[in-house]
Amino acid sequence: MDFIKLVLFESTYWLGAACFCLFAIVLLMRPRMSEKNRSRSFPALIAVIFGLILLQWLVETDREKILAQLDTFVNGVVAEDRAAIASVIDDQYDSEGMNREGFLDFLTESLQRVDIFDTRLRRRDVTVDGDHAELDLGAIATVRLKAGAGEMHQGRWKMGWRKTDAWRITSLTPVEIDTIKFTTLQQVRGEIP
Repeated sequence: MDFIKLVLFESTYWLGAACFCLFAIVLLMRPRMSEKNRSRSFPALIAVIFGLILLQWLVETDREKILAQLDTFVNGVVAEDRAAIASVIDDQYDSEGMNREGFLDFLTESLQRVDIFDTRLRRRDVTVDGDHAELDLGAIATVRLKAGAGEMHQGRWKMGWRKTDAWRITSLTPVEIDTIKFTTLQQVRGEIP
């Protein structure tokens, strides 16, 4: 079912491949069709393809909504924009003994010491279960102490999400940064600038 959602609603590449296969099937079936059906096959195919493209354009899945919110969060971190970050953090945030305000304070304090830029998200696996979701995130970014030289870091993170009026982050846990295993955000502070 997830693959069908991916093809129909989320990936223009997969939808393009599916439309190409559909075109090939119609092309191969045309010699076996009656004259009446043969003349209708291409207009019907074009209508189906445009319908599928319109459907993908109109429908936004939960996965796409979460990834859009993730982009808002990452852009807020890069821009050091507390308001943008806060807009994505759930009121019931609870991770490592920090509530929403505690997490925002922690992040704001961390961003006062470092600059994060040149971020690239390379793995964004979302598992949705009703109004909760988990995101396994792989990211690469350049991190530097304020006015210092930057170093490239790569890491994996687990993010919990909850849907209220929009999808919001309920937890953020590091898994691994630069091949070093982590279990808490506090550990990250001691190891990486």
